Amino acid sequence: MWDEFVSLWSGMSIFPAVFLALGLVLMIIEIFNPGVGIFGALGAILLILGIVIRVAESGSVAHLFMLVFIILLTLTASFLLMVRFMKFGWLANSNLVNNDTGSTLADDTRDGVNYAYLVGQTGISLTSLHPGGKAFINGNNYDVVTRGDFIEANVEVRVRQVEGIRIVVERN
Repeated sequence: MWDEFVSLWSGMSIFPAVFLALGLVLMIIEIFNPGVGIFGALGAILLILGIVIRVAESGSVAHLFMLVFIILLTLTASFLLMVRFMKFGWLANSNLVNNDTGSTLADDTRDGVNYAYLVGQTGISLTSLHPGGKAFINGNNYDVVTRGDFIEANVEVRVRQVEGIRIVVERN
């Protein structure tokens, strides 16, 4: 078994090594900064290409399972680190956890913020809403949702309904 593991790395040419390394980096970027998914999709494609090329070079099924195991282990560890950092570390103050006003959604609920005054107001979608995203309304950025509709970024939206801190918008 150890010989197979050593031969996995020692016999690897430059292309699968670069594809695997770059694919892992792009997937980790997507884990720590989720968004449109371009980094994740490109990372997945590069990982698959790296695995296919490496297994084709060696012809060993054991290499396939080892590579998949190592990749899944690395991505799982990255995800767990992201969750840990999100709660306690440097991500605790990022936009991934906080909204743009610097307070978390949980803080808004505790402080009894009432967004009812936004009903009927118009704004611009800052991100694509499918169905959730961000919109700029009355000079502030808000986390908003639609009723299942897809709305592109930079489209005028109107606040239709407010349920607690849930702001429902529609295309204006």
